[in-house]
Amino acid sequence: MLHLCIHFGCVHHLTGLRSFCDITETIRRCRGEMDWLQVADSAREWGAARYVGLTLHLARSMLGTGVPDDALERLVPGY
Repeated sequence: MLHLCIHFGCVHHLTGLRSFCDITETIRRCRGEMDWLQVADSAREWGAARYVGLTLHLARSMLGTGVPDDALERLVPGY
């Protein structure tokens, strides 16, 4: 998940619907296995919490991606 979000945020400069589709499908397939706390902690450790949080927020807003509120709050407090 981090790779998809960081790649989208850094490489594509926030363009391209395909990346959102990839993120959405990954979350859908890994729904019961996704450790959102680990995603947020790793993103913070890598200094990428804003990239990851923004990308997940956009995916959720545009495609209804199943990103929990608490995951976004951990990534970008007060989102």
